[in-house]
Amino acid sequence: MRDFEAIANQYVADVLEGRRPACKWERLACERHRRDLARAASGEDDFPYVFNPELQLLNGKPYRPAQRVCQFAELLPHIKGDWAARGELIRLDPWQVFILASVFGWIHRDTGKRRFRKADLFVPRKNAKSTLAAVIGLYLLAADDEFGAEVYSGATSRDQAHEVFRPAQLMARMAHDFRARFGVLVNASNLAVPDTHGKFEPLIGKPGDGASPSCAIVDEYHEHATAELYDTMATGMGARSQPLLLVITTA
Repeated sequence: MRDFEAIANQYVADVLEGRRPACKWERLACERHRRDLARAASGEDDFPYVFNPELQLLNGKPYRPAQRVCQFAELLPHIKGDWAARGELIRLDPWQVFILASVFGWIHRDTGKRRFRKADLFVPRKNAKSTLAAVIGLYLLAADDEFGAEVYSGATSRDQAHEVFRPAQLMARMAHDFRARFGVLVNASNLAVPDTHGKFEPLIGKPGDGASPSCAIVDEYHEHATAELYDTMATGMGARSQPLLLVITTA
């Protein structure tokens, strides 16, 4: 079993110490992570967050959030190319570990809820950002202990909305253990978890006012003419205790 917390922290060190080329924003994210680790360790009263603490699932089992989401990702199959042909499972690169560990690993020490409710991923083409978003969507659909989870892959066109939903659908179809463990049904138009009334589906344009997203994935945001979809998703999250609004776009 890989130590994903250690991988994330090593990635931060490699960026900040010049062993890995990085842009300004990547460096700033790493600087924040290292600074906040120090703040958490010092016990500052005005900094209520901790990184990757031991939490409890609803069934009482202990887990560490950064470790769990990365382990979840690496149990899912590749769906394209030579890796898929060989039946290989996903193996996260260090930058992907850092993203997942950052988004899911920072927790409010008193409430146990996630610190980050919005995440912007700017990733160059052909670096599997849609695959990573699909993994996040599947995790928040089935493995997040969120009753009635609503996960949406939103975009300006049907084809674009399916760029994240289709990989998630294929992963779920190929991963028997995932479906059996969480009771996931793979349908033509959505993924469903009947026992918890959860669903994951593509969304084109503005969602209805009745939507209550626990996770909203806004794909290729630079192509959106307005912020209407983003804003509607954000305002619809008010009833959720730790929703995630995930924006992915080409760097």
